[in-house]
Amino acid sequence: MHRHFVLGRSDIAMYQRGLGRVLTRAVRGLIAWLEDAHDRHRVPPRLQELVGIATDGYARLRREQPPGVPVIERDDEDRLGRGRGVLDYIASLSDDQAMAVSEAIDGRPDRLWDIGQNL
Repeated sequence: MHRHFVLGRSDIAMYQRGLGRVLTRAVRGLIAWLEDAHDRHRVPPRLQELVGIATDGYARLRREQPPGVPVIERDDEDRLGRGRGVLDYIASLSDDQAMAVSEAIDGRPDRLWDIGQNL
């Protein structure tokens, strides 16, 4: 029943596909910002915090090497930490906030002040 009335609806599928594109654009844009040596200091503080927590977690896994967990190379810690931090940051946003971040990353200036309040 759920599959027929919710998952099978084309209007919901259209929204999900669109939101998927919004999230992909936001994730890629935030990762690029974190990798920008000249501008990464202006990343939202909450995102910086989440990246730091994730990177520390990967460093701890590399040091402790618990059984059953793939070995993490030192070179991968930062990349994995950025990815996990960005995903945690995006996951903490509402749909409207995620759309605003995606628009801001794309350089949409007409909502600049609204977007800044959502970071």
